[in-house]
Amino acid sequence: MLRRCEDAIVRGSTCNTANRDAAIARAADQLAQQLSMHCRSVTLEDLGFPGLCSHHGGSFSVQDLTTCIEDAAESRVDMAIAIEYPNPHEVSHDDATCQKTIGAAARNFYTTKLKARSHCLDQQLKGNIGSDVNCRAEVPPGTGDPGTDQQIAAAAAALSDELHGACDGITLEDLGFPGMCSDPDGGSFSVDNLDACILSTHES
Repeated sequence: MLRRCEDAIVRGSTCNTANRDAAIARAADQLAQQLSMHCRSVTLEDLGFPGLCSHHGGSFSVQDLTTCIEDAAESRVDMAIAIEYPNPHEVSHDDATCQKTIGAAARNFYTTKLKARSHCLDQQLKGNIGSDVNCRAEVPPGTGDPGTDQQIAAAAAALSDELHGACDGITLEDLGFPGMCSDPDGGSFSVDNLDACILSTHES
């Protein structure tokens, strides 16, 4: 929904903030309902919580988990949007197509990679994948599970193809890049630079 708002701006339209905020609120409600339904009778500490979640003592509750996930997701999404849309403003048709593709391709890369890692972890919990596999490892060098590695590598290849398909010939500085991305080789910020930025910032 946030990317949809940014896409509207680069097309010369406006963001419907009421719809955006309502969609975010619905997503938060759905998260809370799902966690309450499936985790309310579970001792979350048995699953390793609080883990990286902040916690101030006592039993780690479903509400604590909900708050942790909401805060972490909001932070990650806000950072991703800031990287993908460094300076949203009305631009030409070709520039807008490139900018919209950057947002969509980055989202697809991240969600595909997240699903692959989550599936790997789920299978590990079921004993179908060995404990020597690191489902969270970067690819390359790899997690140790060929299926997971193939899915992540394919997502990275698709990201590169989509970016080059829509943004070759576009002056990315006109969209605000490099913005929060590093530009290690200096000079014009290239599509390869953008690809490397998304791969690194959307990896964890």
